[in-house]
Amino acid sequence: MAARPEPPPGALFDRDVREWLAKWTGKAAYTDGTQSLQALLHDGCDLCRAVSHMLAHPLRPNVPATNPIQQLSNISQFLAACAVLGVPVEFSVADLHS
Repeated sequence: MAARPEPPPGALFDRDVREWLAKWTGKAAYTDGTQSLQALLHDGCDLCRAVSHMLAHPLRPNVPATNPIQQLSNISQFLAACAVLGVPVEFSVADLHS
């Protein structure tokens, strides 16, 4: 029997992230494959929702985040929450937004 081909680099990580986000946000869009992660996370709302499950005080994202200022604010809240949780943050708000 031929060996099963290895998934492309990052494919398993992408699937795991999508499943985790679907669990914490309740959105099937993460696992149905119709949109990229960047498109789904661009406004920062779901990042805030997902990390809020790990915080004593939930984040309050700007919903709907229809303009860049609201989107950047949401991403900034997410990164601040990561720092509180002890997750090293090695990128900026602009990195996640663009």
